[in-house]
Amino acid sequence: MTNSPSNRATVADDRIYLTNRLQALLKHYSPQALSWAGELGSLQAIDFLARWPRLEAIQKASPEEVRDFYRSHGCRLRAKLPERLAEISAARTADHRPGRPHRFTHNAPGAARTTTRSDRGH
Repeated sequence: MTNSPSNRATVADDRIYLTNRLQALLKHYSPQALSWAGELGSLQAIDFLARWPRLEAIQKASPEEVRDFYRSHGCRLRAKLPERLAEISAARTADHRPGRPHRFTHNAPGAARTTTRSDRGH
């Protein structure tokens, strides 16, 4: 890959497209993950979604584990941490059917494929 302006523009376009897609999917499947993960595209959000891809996973995490995660990413939630932990504990998935695991991320066929500019109508 060359470092030409057109390649940089393509990478920037792809990042915006993928961030917007992730945001739309999270709004639909797990809107609370948007506020818990942090700014999409940030290392914190990526780490959050990788560590706790399902609501049940973060609900099983200890308060210390959640606190340590935020601290390790430079977040200071001292006053808001109890409120955040209560939100996590009380959260319900978009699909409440018993025995139906819920992922924060979308796992439809083709969701992980590489997207090209032509896929977006460019």
